[in-house]
Amino acid sequence: TKAVKAMALALLDAEQNKAEAEEDALKSKVLKELKEFLENPKSLKISIKPDEPMPLSDIMAISPNNIPGDLNLEIEAN
Repeated sequence: TKAVKAMALALLDAEQNKAEAEEDALKSKVLKELKEFLENPKSLKISIKPDEPMPLSDIMAISPNNIPGDLNLEIEAN
């Protein structure tokens, strides 16, 4: 399992570097938090906090590319 963990961390590292080069702040943040979780697996919190309450049907209709911004997606490890 150490080899798998090392491989996963290397992949996340490479993807995070790519996201930073592309100036994709959300992707970089998500990858950073996932990496932190793999290094020290205590907790991983993923939350959405839309500006206003919205029915589930509206949430389901949001384009996948717009989910982070429209729902204020946040991720936090440990």
